[in-house]
Amino acid sequence: MAVEFFKILEDHKQAVKTYYESLTQQELERLQAIENELVYEHQKNLEFLAEAEAINQEITNRPIAPGIEGAMQRLRESVAIAQSLGLTSADSKLLLDSQLPSLPPHS
Repeated sequence: MAVEFFKILEDHKQAVKTYYESLTQQELERLQAIENELVYEHQKNLEFLAEAEAINQEITNRPIAPGIEGAMQRLRESVAIAQSLGLTSADSKLLLDSQLPSLPPHS
């Protein structure tokens, strides 16, 4: 009878061990899936930041023409760039739906 008891006990221990190993494997798989998703999101963020940096460099490294005409031209270019990126007047007062003021021609 004692032998039978220890056999049942050993079988139960083995069943519990198998069950916990199964749970551990499922948890590892779930954690791996979470890690994969985080790596993917991080990669997307890095790509976005690289693209934003490239756009920023393009905007800031434009030539600056002298005088008011040059400033107005740069402003028009900046507005065009901003609008091409999908920004609207809700994002900046400089992007109002109306036309930018223009200077009278030189006399």
